Amino acid sequence: MNALQNYLTKNSLSDLKFPAPRPLRQNGITDWNYQPGHFRKPAHAENEIRFTADAPAFYRRAQLHVDQEISELKKSYGFPVEEIVRISLQRDPAVRSILRLAVPELHASFGADKVFNLEVSRDEDGSEMLYAIAVWPGSVQTAVLALRRFEEGWWLDQMAPGITNLAFTYEIV
Repeated sequence: MNALQNYLTKNSLSDLKFPAPRPLRQNGITDWNYQPGHFRKPAHAENEIRFTADAPAFYRRAQLHVDQEISELKKSYGFPVEEIVRISLQRDPAVRSILRLAVPELHASFGADKVFNLEVSRDEDGSEMLYAIAVWPGSVQTAVLALRRFEEGWWLDQMAPGITNLAFTYEIV
């Protein structure tokens, strides 16, 4: 007879004393609820399920916000090829923000009566560049001066490493 059988014949199973489980320590963090052999459901699992259920509504709200931003930009810029410009703007919230902030600066440099168009240029490698084009009825020299005023007075201070696909220029008409 082994020791366990000998113990069980003298005592009941409820008398057995098991040591408390030791806490799990990983990466300097102690988990006091750790029990070997027991798997716990993570506390955040219910929120993840709810988030998954809310994902379509979240996407619709985000898309509505993007559409509103683009509609606001259409009040200040022309979209000669609307669908291509819209797709480009949908992809890049930083560009939408810069274009919104640029409107008063463009009017200050080029004149409040000038028209600004947004156009997309695509290279052979597939990279895109969005151009904000001032439609200029005057001479090249005055257009260059207005662009320089805009760039040196505002645009160069706003440029960031993440905004490499936006350029401001002019078109003589």
